[in-house]
Amino acid sequence: MSSIFPLIFSLLLLVSCGKHEQNSFGRQGVQDISQITNPDALSQDVMDEELGSLEKFLKAGGSPEFELSNGRTLLTEACFWSKFKVLELLIKYEANIQHKDRSGKSAADYGEEDIKIKRSLYPELIIELKKALFTQARDNDLTALKKTLAENPPVNFFILESELGPEVSSLEGETFLTFCIKENLQNVLRFLVQPKLELDVNMKNKQGETPLKIAQNLNNKNIEKLLIKLGAIE
Repeated sequence: MSSIFPLIFSLLLLVSCGKHEQNSFGRQGVQDISQITNPDALSQDVMDEELGSLEKFLKAGGSPEFELSNGRTLLTEACFWSKFKVLELLIKYEANIQHKDRSGKSAADYGEEDIKIKRSLYPELIIELKKALFTQARDNDLTALKKTLAENPPVNFFILESELGPEVSSLEGETFLTFCIKENLQNVLRFLVQPKLELDVNMKNKQGETPLKIAQNLNNKNIEKLLIKLGAIE
């Protein structure tokens, strides 16, 4: 009779651990997604941009359109909170951007309301935008550049060789701002460094250089002053 109690205790412990694993899905991950009992954990992962945890869920067969307790899907939740890293992950797992959640709203609907969300949903738009900005800056076409930036704020991204062709291979990994500084596009830079454009004047290129550091190394005093005025630091 006494040997039964340890057995019962072990069974209870196993059940308790199993429930804990299910309830903490989204933080710890489980293999059987049918066991999910706490979808709010996934919602929190979207909020916190816990990409590793979300990817475990997706790799286990979870859907980007998984419905959360608030009626939104993982995809529309990411759109609702503007979690762009999560959006990129879900798009990589072939999320259906036309799928409507319980409120009747799809990711595509959010994209029509916010250009930044739209660019995340349609990656090809980023490539087209980069090409346009690169060409307009090189051509010193401030009229076209002003229109492009007004329609597509902000432009804190990297210029990549694979997207803009071999002619910019020496500039691979530059942000749009550091590219303009290195190319000494004075008129473009004067236009770019204004608060309303939402540029991050401290965003480093992939070599770890800040815009201010580059301007100082090039002894570009005019751009250095403009950057400092906007809060740039080394």
